[in-house]
Amino acid sequence: MPSVLEKTAAYLRTTRHAWVRYLAKVFYYRIFRKFRSAWHRRRLVRQYGPNPLPLVRSDTLLGPGPYELSHYTFTPWSPTPLEYALVQGLARRFRPCHFLEIGSLRGELLANLNQVVESSSGITLSKEDLARMGFDKPVVNTNMMFARDIKNLRLIYADSKSYDFSQLPRMFDLAFIDGNHLYEFVKSDTEKVLSVCAPESVMVWHDYMLADHTTIHWEVFAWILDGLPPETWKRLYHVNNTTCAVLLPATWSVQPHTHVFYPERVYSITMTASEPIKG
Repeated sequence: MPSVLEKTAAYLRTTRHAWVRYLAKVFYYRIFRKFRSAWHRRRLVRQYGPNPLPLVRSDTLLGPGPYELSHYTFTPWSPTPLEYALVQGLARRFRPCHFLEIGSLRGELLANLNQVVESSSGITLSKEDLARMGFDKPVVNTNMMFARDIKNLRLIYADSKSYDFSQLPRMFDLAFIDGNHLYEFVKSDTEKVLSVCAPESVMVWHDYMLADHTTIHWEVFAWILDGLPPETWKRLYHVNNTTCAVLLPATWSVQPHTHVFYPERVYSITMTASEPIKG
């Protein structure tokens, strides 16, 4: 059953009254979201301390490479190429690797893991769910557009907050959480994903940092900490060059990094394009 907040959001996305949508955006982004973020920040500073997660070098987790992204569209809401490469690098550490993703959008990340995982599972909303929630037609039409290209995929169209994770057929070595970013949803995702992760596993959260890589997304940080047992917090890190937070096994070693503005390495990137996709 959709909550009052979800029903309100769906109405605001679909209403024909542009002024209503404008006022709603002003209220949400300039008032409600800032107030909620400030509240989480004050609470977490008291609980966790004033410092962000320890910053660690990305190259130690990426490994030697090379890295190839076969599916990348540069469209909104996608992780960056380096964030996809990070997940590839983490997957290579497990032999075999069983991967779980919450919030798959177009299916780009899943398609880019074909060569490095044994199996993939994705829990994501269907086109019908997105349409009912009032998302724009282009978001609905491109949902899981790469599903046919993904090998060994178990695709579950469901709301991760209400889905029973005990129905999943196995434990997972690597999980990527990038679903609904509201606190209540991702706290639930964190708790549920943790329950199906193997003892020696990695969890990755997208958007722990905002796109500038220097500003904490306090609501996301809140649901990471609140969804995990406090004894695991010492294994949480922010991966340099990404917006991602990771929970690593206690046996893994990491290298600290001084500041996001200090480069680790110089990367060489070659891009090729497929035939145009009709919009």
